[in-house]
This record gives sequence, C-alpha cells and structure tokens, in this order.
Amino acid sequence: MRKLSIVLSIIGLLLPPSSAFSEEMLDYGALWKAWGFAGQTAYLWGFVDGSGGAMYNVFDEIQSSKNRGLSIPKDFYENIRMKTATLFDGDKLRDVMTNLYNNPANSYIWFQDMVYIARDSLKGNDISGALLKARKQAIAN
Repeated sequence: MRKLSIVLSIIGLLLPPSSAFSEEMLDYGALWKAWGFAGQTAYLWGFVDGSGGAMYNVFDEIQSSKNRGLSIPKDFYENIRMKTATLFDGDKLRDVMTNLYNNPANSYIWFQDMVYIARDSLKGNDISGALLKARKQAIAN
C-alpha cells in the first residue's frame, strides 16, 4: 500500500494541471501578486514540504530496491536531487518569482515551473530557454 501511495504521489507531481476546470487560461502571475507576501510564503513552504516529502519517499524506495539487490547508479540520486531540490531560502525564491511574474509574458507559467526557474536563476543559470519552454507548456495546457 505504501508503494502505491508513493507512486501515485510522484505521478501527481509530474502531471500537468488539468484544463478541464476552465476554458480560460489561469493567470498565475495575477494570482501570485494577489496572494501577497503571506500567501506567497505559505505556497513556498507547502511546495518545499511536499516536494521534499516526495523526494524522501523516492529515496526510500530506491534504498529498498538496493537492499533487494538492484543496482542504482549514483548519478541517478544526484539527478533526482537536482531536479527536485529548491536549494535556496523561500524569501529569495519568492522575490525572484515575483520579479519574473512582473513580466506579462510569464503570467501563465504554472507556479511549480516558476519555482524551479527562479531557483535556476539564483544559481546563475541562463533561464531564457526554460522560460520559453514554460510559456509554450502554459499555452498547450
């Protein structure tokens, strides 16, 4: 039962948001600004807690697989960590996200995508490609 819960949690994190609820695109930028400091902080706390919990469950499952004799490459762990860890303080992420949502072209980017784009920006990475990809996904969804 625990494995099923883990798998369903991971699938839920990977699925794009459903557009079945509305015919209009959700303006995440306007919603982000409307939440203000407290709402944005609460979102990031929940995001970090949820993604961290999912990551720990995945690592537990990997460790269980290793205990059963399966070989898991070390790079696999690092790839998961770098794709899921936010790496920075929520205040820094919030400020970068707010700045990114100030650009109307980014208004429809899903919060989850924007968290990681903000993280990559704080790491000093070029985020132009990630922004374009997220904008295209927003239109597709």
